[in-house]
Amino acid sequence: MGSILRRITEKMRIVNMRIKLLKIQKVLNLITFIILFEVSCLRTIIKYVTNPLLNTFVIISYFLLLLLIIYLFQLRKSIIDRISKNKYLYVLSILSLAAIVLYGYPIADSLKLHGKGSDQDDCVILGVENLLKVQNPYSSRTYHSNPCSTGMGVLIAYIPFVYIGFYELGSVIFMIITLWYLYINRGPKLAFFYKITLLTNILFIELMVVGSDLFLIGFFLLIAALYMDANIDNMSIGKTLLLSVLVGLVASSRINMLIILPIFAIFGYFRNKLSGILMFLSSSVIAILPSFLIYISNPSLFTPLHLIQKAEMLLPLSVRFVVIAIMAFSLVISLFLYSKKAILFTSALLWILTPMFVGLLIGGLAHVEYKVSLSEHFNYLIPLLPLASASCLISLQEGEPK
Repeated sequence: MGSILRRITEKMRIVNMRIKLLKIQKVLNLITFIILFEVSCLRTIIKYVTNPLLNTFVIISYFLLLLLIIYLFQLRKSIIDRISKNKYLYVLSILSLAAIVLYGYPIADSLKLHGKGSDQDDCVILGVENLLKVQNPYSSRTYHSNPCSTGMGVLIAYIPFVYIGFYELGSVIFMIITLWYLYINRGPKLAFFYKITLLTNILFIELMVVGSDLFLIGFFLLIAALYMDANIDNMSIGKTLLLSVLVGLVASSRINMLIILPIFAIFGYFRNKLSGILMFLSSSVIAILPSFLIYISNPSLFTPLHLIQKAEMLLPLSVRFVVIAIMAFSLVISLFLYSKKAILFTSALLWILTPMFVGLLIGGLAHVEYKVSLSEHFNYLIPLLPLASASCLISLQEGEPK
């Protein structure tokens, strides 16, 4: 009888500990979500709203809007459930977004005729066109003569869109895929509010119109994390290979994104040893082999490597050590909690990657002497926004362990 009581007491203690950890996860995800979304809008607000008083009003209003969205998400009202299940609203919002992108992208793209605008879409378009001609994808420069940092993962994913002549629709389609996956696996309410958080973000809309390929990184990174959360304890070889393709594409999108190869593999190994090993090997081949073949054909043309020099320019050695130390600390803590099934992998990935992207943002701001309106480095937050929104909403939605 005494041993039974001890086992019951021990199980209750474990459950109470997991409840506390889940609450901490909710708070951290909520804080991270609000900060990332608020900061991501700063440059766009300051760029287009020149009055300081009006700037402050807009920033505070957006903060209150985020709180309102979270409040409505947590309300258990039937009307909210009905609205979130209305598929016509999904179709209307996606069609509206597609219309805005189709209308705005040609205008934004035409700025290159005047030597202005963003040229990163050129990197994808020219790279894919060269691939289709069986040429080195990095043999062409943008209209600003800038080197391209776009990796092979992005070029491969964008082949159908460039081929049909609608490059700008790539990010919209990737968002639709993410929404569909969330709708199927996490329910209509979470998918609906996830969509709202992104569509109310000014930077998100601005870069959608510009045609940034950074959305592919953010959306695919989220899908891969969600897929791992849903399947890691029952991961077949087929599921592992599918996840490896996603991870490999994202990892090869930028040089710095190679960091996700060991992150996914280590977390997978702690819950499923065979899957973790297979995932690392297969995703590494997908991420590295195509780029390596392009590199050895002509090392001087492989421009994605310029990101290493760019990071060294933006982040002094001491700052890089600090960023790496924070990421390592987040990795160790997250891994321990994840092995105890006390946090989700989506949350862990958000906590680990945030220091890297925020560090690049701060380094970029320092490089332009903290002139926010002149800095394009806020774009570095785009890969984090889908992950931050979904992680926050999922942790708020998750029930306490029984």
